[in-house]
Amino acid sequence: MDFDLNEEQKMLKTNVRRFLEKEIQPLVEEYESKSIPITKKIIKKVLPFGFIGGLLPEEIGGGNLDHITYFLMIEELSRVWPSLRAAVSTSNMILTHIYESGTDKQKEKFIEPLLEA
Repeated sequence: MDFDLNEEQKMLKTNVRRFLEKEIQPLVEEYESKSIPITKKIIKKVLPFGFIGGLLPEEIGGGNLDHITYFLMIEELSRVWPSLRAAVSTSNMILTHIYESGTDKQKEKFIEPLLEA
């Protein structure tokens, strides 16, 4: 069994790391030292990569990522800002549960707003 990352995964990991180091890491010290809650503004910065809803299908607005790719991104986020990683992971657990087990009304009410932060 081959456990090496493919070229696409390596490139994504590099791009995510660069983005997080440039756009997110400069915010960490201020937010953490002053106990500032993670805001929608911060969440919206990571949306384009699929941190929120990355495992959900594209037809409902998800990123349709495989688990290895998604967890490579989460690993990079954990390295830069563990608290943001916790917020992102919690949102994804909720989204996945609603998508898989929620009623149509719950899906309509919660999935799209969560995906848009």
